[in-house]
Amino acid sequence: MKTRKIIALCVCAAVVTASAGCTGGSGTKNSGSGNVEKLMNAQPAEVTMPIVETPVKMTVASTISVTSAGQTFGLGDIEAFKELERRTGVQIEYQTVSEEKLSLLFASNNLPDMILTNWDNFGGTYKYAMDGQLIALDDLIMENSPDFLNVLKKDKSILDNMLDVDKHIYLYPFIRPEMELRVFEGFQIRRDWLEKLNLEIPQTVDDMYKILKAFKENDPNGNGIQDETPIISDKKLPFMDHAMNWFGIDAFYQENGQVKCGWLQPEYKEFLETMAKWYNEGLIDADYLTCDTTQFRSKAVNELAGVWYGRAAGTLGTLEAAMSSINPDFSIIGLPWLSKDANKAGYAMPSKYIDNVTNIGIAITSNCQHPDIAAKWCNYAYGKDGHLLFNFGIEGDSYTMEDGIPTYTQQIMKNPNGLSVSEALSRYAIPGNYAMEQSIYYFDQFMTGSQKNAIDVWKKGDTGRTIPTLKYDQSELEYSNNLKNEISTYVAEMQSKIIVGKEPMSSYDGFIEEIKKMGIDRVVETIQQAYDRAEAN
Repeated sequence: MKTRKIIALCVCAAVVTASAGCTGGSGTKNSGSGNVEKLMNAQPAEVTMPIVETPVKMTVASTISVTSAGQTFGLGDIEAFKELERRTGVQIEYQTVSEEKLSLLFASNNLPDMILTNWDNFGGTYKYAMDGQLIALDDLIMENSPDFLNVLKKDKSILDNMLDVDKHIYLYPFIRPEMELRVFEGFQIRRDWLEKLNLEIPQTVDDMYKILKAFKENDPNGNGIQDETPIISDKKLPFMDHAMNWFGIDAFYQENGQVKCGWLQPEYKEFLETMAKWYNEGLIDADYLTCDTTQFRSKAVNELAGVWYGRAAGTLGTLEAAMSSINPDFSIIGLPWLSKDANKAGYAMPSKYIDNVTNIGIAITSNCQHPDIAAKWCNYAYGKDGHLLFNFGIEGDSYTMEDGIPTYTQQIMKNPNGLSVSEALSRYAIPGNYAMEQSIYYFDQFMTGSQKNAIDVWKKGDTGRTIPTLKYDQSELEYSNNLKNEISTYVAEMQSKIIVGKEPMSSYDGFIEEIKKMGIDRVVETIQQAYDRAEAN
């Protein structure tokens, strides 16, 4: 099998002509044949600052915002974007919108010049491009985006993973080039509880069961009450979605190039039986399906739980910081990806672990009257100066150069107003979830030692069965999205009923037969087609 190709669903095929809002051929969509060669050989002129001599006003609608000290800020409130306007001369009106509002803008065709969002949440850009609402970017990139093109040339896998089935590009994406930037979440466990009970870090599902029983029965929080519920879950980062991996399966995974549905495998029944047993014995929180982030953190900081799935910074780092003055012994480590066999590494199947191109990014709409200027504006973030601006902010304020390395100032690392590193940095920069290439130097400074150690543990998981994010042509979308979502909803309902005991295990066979009747085999065939196409790219 070839080195895995990471294919972004959000850059999809469309027939967009000059009448869709682009002039002079820029942004037009011709045959995709030979586009890779054209892109790799293109030599656009350097974009000089300012981009325009006479100020040009444009609009960007964004579902992306930042939160600091309980306040939400739009892009225009961040110092990096204020500086961007000064450098480029392009005046941007930033419109912070909800996903529902953005859907309404598409429905009414009342579109801004550019849109920044996570296109996964909209089924990709495909349908909007097909409707002529988003434009192809190939020619614009070759004529107006030299820095972005250099990123693609530096690592051709990024270009390969951006191209749609017709070999066209529809998005300036958020790129995570290094694995450390992609492996930012996984299972976590209380190290101090393990040490207190003289327990080893679990490696297998059986090991985990013994540890959960010990957490439940031996009072690791030391309050003299058996009030521990070992496993808790934040519904935004569902524990069950990833615990399937411990049994070598996922909802959809591949084995030696063959796409499989985990729900149809005998390991899925074993997973259900195990989780039902753990739930019945009180090892899994009764509220695991509905627990929101606030409730999750409350359970964790009140020392009622010892295992969960979460992020290195937003979960592990946040919880350790919150507990540092309350319980200095409070300590979390990354939990290895478990397996059933002690002699094999567990499988890690989050697609983000192998996706170097994300579906977060900026698309240019057909309403844009100056797509060439928009392309130059987007390009800035991928050049040297833009890379520093969006990853680190304002030199002298949020970072300084030390031995050639951008280094955050004390304003960020030890904020005098008590802001966390992420909160302080969000006032100056947006080093994630934007159309840019994330810096490894951001990771090196942003992550604490315990967070980096957790990531090192998660990186050891076997990604050999992981399916990257795929993209689909028009005929495949009905199955890959609509039918899959319908079946997934049914599976989630039945899975939870079996685990909590509302449905007996004897209903399993009927449950699987219903999935087959709903068309799961057609979904697998469709994913296989897209996977084969990605591998052949």
